[in-house]
Amino acid sequence: MFIIHGHYPWKKKRGLVAEFCETCQCIQPFAVIDLFHYLHVYFIPIWRSLHSSSVQCTACLTSVKLEADDFTAIVLENDKQHHPLEHLLPRTNALLHRIVQIESQLAEVEDPDEAPPLDLILTLYHCYRDESVQEAIADVTRWHALDEEQRQGLREAIDQVGFVRYKEARAKPFLERIVKKLYLKFHNLQVISLVVTLVVLFFVGYAAIQSFLPRAWNWMVIPLMFIYLAICLGVVWFLIWLYRRAFRRFIQHVMIPAAREEGVDLIALGSVMARIDNGQETCKEEKVKQLAAYWKLYAEVLTAEGQDASAASEGAMTHPI
Repeated sequence: MFIIHGHYPWKKKRGLVAEFCETCQCIQPFAVIDLFHYLHVYFIPIWRSLHSSSVQCTACLTSVKLEADDFTAIVLENDKQHHPLEHLLPRTNALLHRIVQIESQLAEVEDPDEAPPLDLILTLYHCYRDESVQEAIADVTRWHALDEEQRQGLREAIDQVGFVRYKEARAKPFLERIVKKLYLKFHNLQVISLVVTLVVLFFVGYAAIQSFLPRAWNWMVIPLMFIYLAICLGVVWFLIWLYRRAFRRFIQHVMIPAAREEGVDLIALGSVMARIDNGQETCKEEKVKQLAAYWKLYAEVLTAEGQDASAASEGAMTHPI
């Protein structure tokens, strides 16, 4: 008996939270969107399971891979009185609200030396979710009690994290641009179609050999099928090798030189590719995901060129703030 079953995705908006939007460069309300998978039998929903969650800026619709647990609370859709940002921020994102409070206190300090620099506060907005920066926020609040050496060390630690985030923020738009130059003669679907065709031809060939060979030659059936199978596997392996070679040549001769020319950090570029492939970074373009899946090959090419994890790409790099 043939049973039609499977699952289909369904998105549901759970509520609102406050988050810093890298695209808008300010704090915005974000919608928490849950992606459910519905198990069905004959298209009748049987079971629902939560597959993943993400947040989306209500202004520019930029999606960020953050879980609901990353926020203090979630304001539900029917709780209209807390939808304005001034109510949403302290209720849903206590850590970000603390940074806003620190910034607001700058205007109240008469001596500039007793308050943290404005550019340091702005850097916190970009990287406040990093664990090392979260530990440093407590030190920023007591800036007036720190000596000059402690202030310098704190600033260097936060700037280092912020600079890494800045380099990674430049890498993703570069990927979306450079992937337009990627032209493949065949794609994954074509390789799968070829494999299925070869499997079908294998059984057709087996039936044809048994039908046309004389009975006295039946002993040749198995050796001939093994030879045919070896040829099929050889063709598939050769296509996979060609596919990987096409990506290697693109990475080595197009992608890396272009990144160096534009001043995009090569290590940050590999980090972004790995996060896209692992689902930690949202990406809508299928071609970018296809390229990101070869982040290990990208790392091999960098290693072959003598690029280590501490090296930066050629080109001028400036601080974002």
